[in-house]
Amino acid sequence: MQNLQATVTFGTIWNLAVSLALQTPDNVPDKDSAALQIFMAAELEDLWRKEAWPELCDNLTQVTLTNNTFSKNLGLANEIGDVLGIYNLDPRVTPCWKRFEADRMWDGDGQVYVNTGLSQVWVDYCLPCPDLLDPTLVGQANEPVLMLITLPSRFRLTLAYRGASHLLASEDPNLSKALAAMAELELARQASRLSQPWWRTETGKR
Repeated sequence: MQNLQATVTFGTIWNLAVSLALQTPDNVPDKDSAALQIFMAAELEDLWRKEAWPELCDNLTQVTLTNNTFSKNLGLANEIGDVLGIYNLDPRVTPCWKRFEADRMWDGDGQVYVNTGLSQVWVDYCLPCPDLLDPTLVGQANEPVLMLITLPSRFRLTLAYRGASHLLASEDPNLSKALAAMAELELARQASRLSQPWWRTETGKR
């Protein structure tokens, strides 16, 4: 993944999850491996959107509107994922900025519509979450590519704990519950360290 200062490969998280489940990567049955990939794909989506993680969400860029619409594909290495806010001016440096109300925006099919007479707006956004179930990442033949996917390092323990909990759900329910609790504790620790940029909480600068 581009633009992340601290990353870890999915393979590292995968191996940690398997280790926490008291198994070794080469002994995980194919059926369990496929199920774990599906589970961790869903968990990654959840973690990605749980908070406005700074390494994913400290993005403000100016876009040009065509018929009040802009594409989430900016032609850059980092495309727009979830839109966190749209502004008439760059709130970091420009006085009298304004955030558009939610009912003046519409997001769908890779396009964002903004109800405004402006030709350009500033967009605060999150990077898109990698799809771990993309066809190019599914199946034993694609496993080497899957394992090299890079993710924010802050997700390492939470995702590994959740994955291990999933592997042990039927075999050792007590350990599974303990690992799930550890995952939530680690997630809470990460969230407690966050501070929201003021332009996401204030209504405007004057």
